Amino acid sequence: MDNNILLKLKVSYDRLNDRNLQLCFLNCVLYPEDYPIWRETLIELWIMEGLLDDVESRHDQVNKGHSIINKLENVCLLQSAIGPEPSDSDCCVKMHDLIRDMAIFITRDNPRFIVKAGMHLEEVPGEENWTEDPVKISLMGNKIQEIPCQMSPRCSNLSVLFLQNNPLKKIPNTFFTHMTSVTLLDLSATEIETLPDSVANLESLRLLLLQFCAELVYVPSLSKLTKLKVLNLYGTKIDEAPMGIEGLSHLEEISCGWKVTHLNAFNRYIECQHFRQLRYYGFWLREPGEDFEGPSRISNKEVVISGHVFKDGALTPLLPYDIQYLQIDDCDVTVGASLGSAIPSLYDAIELKNLHIRECKGLEYISSHSQSISLPSILTPLGTVEYLELFGLCDLRGLIKVGGEAPASGTFSHLGTFIIEKCSRIKKLFPINMVKQQQSLLPYLEYIKVSGCEELEEIFTETCEPSLSDVIEAINPTNAIISLPKVRILKLLDLPNLKSICCRPLLCSSLQNFCKEECPKLNLVPLSGPFLCDSSPSSLSSLHNNEQWWQWLKQHYPHDAHLLQSYMDIQQTESYQA
Repeated sequence: MDNNILLKLKVSYDRLNDRNLQLCFLNCVLYPEDYPIWRETLIELWIMEGLLDDVESRHDQVNKGHSIINKLENVCLLQSAIGPEPSDSDCCVKMHDLIRDMAIFITRDNPRFIVKAGMHLEEVPGEENWTEDPVKISLMGNKIQEIPCQMSPRCSNLSVLFLQNNPLKKIPNTFFTHMTSVTLLDLSATEIETLPDSVANLESLRLLLLQFCAELVYVPSLSKLTKLKVLNLYGTKIDEAPMGIEGLSHLEEISCGWKVTHLNAFNRYIECQHFRQLRYYGFWLREPGEDFEGPSRISNKEVVISGHVFKDGALTPLLPYDIQYLQIDDCDVTVGASLGSAIPSLYDAIELKNLHIRECKGLEYISSHSQSISLPSILTPLGTVEYLELFGLCDLRGLIKVGGEAPASGTFSHLGTFIIEKCSRIKKLFPINMVKQQQSLLPYLEYIKVSGCEELEEIFTETCEPSLSDVIEAINPTNAIISLPKVRILKLLDLPNLKSICCRPLLCSSLQNFCKEECPKLNLVPLSGPFLCDSSPSSLSSLHNNEQWWQWLKQHYPHDAHLLQSYMDIQQTESYQA
């Protein structure tokens, strides 16, 4: 392109009048043409480079990063881009082709970049092209399969090197010898089997990305990388955390896995308490060679256990006390029959928000009353869980094993979303006597989906004989009603033996969507028998507009349909008059 045109376009860049802002903009040129760049990825790049160090907290740095992106969009140096999913439209940005040409024009001189991203290169540029000491190099998204043996570019000022998304199989050990200033190294989605030992001497390194290196089996000791903040080994064949990470005091985010046969090593890492300094972590235990499905970049504190056998006398995984997300897949439980028995440290997880359990054999209960009574009074078993998903648990008999007594008060008390599917043996779900007098059953529950549970008979049930105080309390009609004040969506699908939603009158004051399919024995509907619906007109309008539900109600319960229609007409008239 004509240099005169590029110089005219450069006026917008010059008007930024802020060197850090200009450097943030120039980083976008490291990505291929028309490449949608995740906002979070860009901000992470700026943080790791120290471009946002003028604000102290991570939260403030992220906010400033978004502010910079917005400013660059406002002056048309960046534009919004659609990500992999349609819902990602506000999450990505990209450079217009002309703006990118202008940025490449600027980076030919000062600061000097070498940008050959997405250009179908089959070889790295010759060593003579690296002699002018560039500060950033991007060769991402090419077809490079090898780096010449003994290649050792003298790039003492190089800070960023992108080699990701290449079919690269081997990197010579000499390659990184003179790159002593590298702070960001991205080798993700390559085919390397070993990481060169010379990487262990990159003492300025802050970010090391190796995710989706599916053949990677070796990483050297990282003990010298004292400035490392982010390490991602997701989707590799690394069997346990690399040597030396326990001494990395600046590490903030790590994603790595252990074989289940190396459970001792995992537990030792947890016991050393290194995880306490991490902002995010992703740890997983899996069978050798097993593919692990999960996010390539984590945004919370999560542990995934897959293919493990929990049995008497065997070592059990230790969970970090600050875990936020726990996923258990394809495991066998032969000890205690409850999740709490299999993983006693589960009840130390005082910040757990998401719990996903899928296709596990032998698991009969999630929690048990006998375990919870030994807990300190300030802790409630699973009382912090907000999202609970249970799928394909063929031996599950109930959520809570209560024996002859009421469950601990507060169990699942913060649950907002509950999904259970294909659990064929369970007959009862929530025991209503797990709450104390005057408390709501599940005060934060908004979404319920129950599907494909062949033997399920009742959702909310009394699982033990009521005490005298319970009988006296139930005499009061108000106390006899069970309230689910925030439930908006209730889906009951393919439940051939479901006879009742609740053993007492049930009040759902926020219900908006009630879906019932393939539940031939269910006779309880809104305003019918013990299912009461005391909703506002705005809430009920969505039910009224659900033609399939409304026709079903009119056909099977015409009296209730008439009552509901009259109630809605009266309430809507009053709202109009008001």
